[in-house]
Amino acid sequence: MNDSSRSFNGEFFHQLDDKCRVKLPTRLLNTLLDNFGRHCRMVQMPEKCLAIYPQQTWERGWSDYISKLGPQVPGTADARAITRIAGATSLEIGIAAQGRVTIADNFRRHIGVSEGDRVAVIGAEDRIEIWEAESWQRYLADQMGRYVEIADRTLGQINGRGRPGEE
Repeated sequence: MNDSSRSFNGEFFHQLDDKCRVKLPTRLLNTLLDNFGRHCRMVQMPEKCLAIYPQQTWERGWSDYISKLGPQVPGTADARAITRIAGATSLEIGIAAQGRVTIADNFRRHIGVSEGDRVAVIGAEDRIEIWEAESWQRYLADQMGRYVEIADRTLGQINGRGRPGEE
């Protein structure tokens, strides 16, 4: 199996049901179940969206991050803040048999949705994201307008050049 079959991709729009659940799109659900299983971590992201990471992806990434902080945890105020925020804004979840995910009250407040609202469910390579639909469309339009700038800066960082103009 190649890595691309393990990636989450696509944009879908759904409505929260009367129990504040959203059904994951079949394409994303199949990728999740075929490669990772039903255990996930839902995380509140700074962009006012929710990320759903396969539990093993979250644990591997979080362990790597904590090991890089090393002796700073829990010593520095920043390290304590990061671990508190990550702990308070994430939740272990399971994907129901029908492929639905229940969104807890504080997570719904974070993205500004309630029952019956439209949400965008997107694949974001290593995670699935849930956005309030109009917020997602605004975000996407803004970022697409800056796509070349973002790509150049990111490729520069990957290639060790820092930000454009800082060489």
